[in-house]
Amino acid sequence: MTIQEICIVCKNQLKPFFEKDFDGQWSLNKVEYWKCSCCGLTIAKTLCELSQREWEELNNSYHMSLFDLTSNSLDPRWSWHSRGIQRLYTQAQIIDLLFQQGLLPKRLFWIDYGCGDGLLADDLAQRKLPIYKFDPYIQGDGFLTKIELEQLYSVVITTGVFEHVRTRDGLDKIVHLVAEDGVLAFHTLVCEVIPKDPNWFYLLPGHCILFTNASMQKLFEQWGFVASLYHVPSRMWFWFRENIDAVERFMENCPKDFCMRNAFVDYWK
Repeated sequence: MTIQEICIVCKNQLKPFFEKDFDGQWSLNKVEYWKCSCCGLTIAKTLCELSQREWEELNNSYHMSLFDLTSNSLDPRWSWHSRGIQRLYTQAQIIDLLFQQGLLPKRLFWIDYGCGDGLLADDLAQRKLPIYKFDPYIQGDGFLTKIELEQLYSVVITTGVFEHVRTRDGLDKIVHLVAEDGVLAFHTLVCEVIPKDPNWFYLLPGHCILFTNASMQKLFEQWGFVASLYHVPSRMWFWFRENIDAVERFMENCPKDFCMRNAFVDYWK
């Protein structure tokens, strides 16, 4: 049994689920998807078995192909507006709101991990929030290097990244950047059940881990979080280890677009 055949969440054996044929796009043909019978987590086994060089080339070519486009034929929910992706602007508004409400600490700097071209971080910086930018595929002015990244942060933001991480170690490295009293804020797609459908819109070239509610609950516990907020319009979760009383007070009078649980908020069922 190879490492790609073991669930990164509950250590059970993964089993073949279905295949998708990319017909040569981005040098991909048939991609095998394997599923955990316990938590339902599904991985693109073929993508997880690529060499690091092949994986980086695939990510670079796919994401570079999206810049300056007004639509993405593989993902009908993807769209741009004049300031970038509309979802990122909504996320910036909600992050700022939670900071103003005292739910996001400022003892240490914040980091937008896997920030891409940095639109979200730039918006937050304009709101005077203490944000750094990091992306493993982008270097340049205003971006932390991998060496500079190695510290703890009061808030770790990561949007559209978890599904691109191929190993549990890779996920752990992101979450372990969160200080003990810090908050993890992230966006990814989470389903009750991964559909057995090769035509599902979310099966994109770089998406190698597909999360279920059950797998996210297990990760929530394994990483030591105790409460979570979910904001529906921004599709963003906020996970807390501390400051739970403040979160509960916020929920007493908060907008209806928020959900809270002392567990993972499994909103999408």
